Amino acid sequence: MCSSDLSNVWFAHAALAAGAEAFAGTAARLGVGRALPFELPVADGQLSDGDGPLAGFTDRVELASSGYGQGEVLVTPLQMATIAATIANGGELIAPRLVDRIGPPGSEGTAIDGRSLGRVLDASVAAAIGEAMRRAVEGPYAAALAGGAAIPGVPTAGKSGSAELGPGEEPHSWFVGFAPADAPRIAIAVVVEHGGYGADRAVPLAGRLLRAWWRAEDAG
Repeated sequence: MCSSDLSNVWFAHAALAAGAEAFAGTAARLGVGRALPFELPVADGQLSDGDGPLAGFTDRVELASSGYGQGEVLVTPLQMATIAATIANGGELIAPRLVDRIGPPGSEGTAIDGRSLGRVLDASVAAAIGEAMRRAVEGPYAAALAGGAAIPGVPTAGKSGSAELGPGEEPHSWFVGFAPADAPRIAIAVVVEHGGYGADRAVPLAGRLLRAWWRAEDAG
């Protein structure tokens, strides 16, 4: 999931500074490249094709490209929503599930508790990422990035992305985020295939979904 050109440079250098093994290891702990427990069959995704000498990466160029979501990176909306939820949870990975309650119509039903898969990020790291995501939605430069996903009056965190494809093809438009940023209750991932830049399609769509969710929560 590629972001703007300027942030791409930072993420490329961050991947190189972390090193191939640490980068791949963190991605695996977050659920990229391995099966997440879920009620339906889901794709594993990948960080690289696994054949290269640098922990699966062909070379440092591929490692740098993977740092901002290009190269051989493949992810699913479920994986990205789970990663957003992990950041919202302070670094604790909760197994995704289809429903949180089950029972007959009209009843409260029985709650299905989330199953923790362990802490995969240090809480301070998750907090720093969460704050950066909040600034991407609410900061001074948010209008050109992910500002369209904001819920008025509710702290909102997120990240837009544009997954580039082959020559002549429009990129996939992405957004991931969570709200409220200071007391998270919802995490979201939106992808519009061939939708262009993240801010063009996925961000406003995510904003509509988040605002609709908040209205329903506020009314209920």
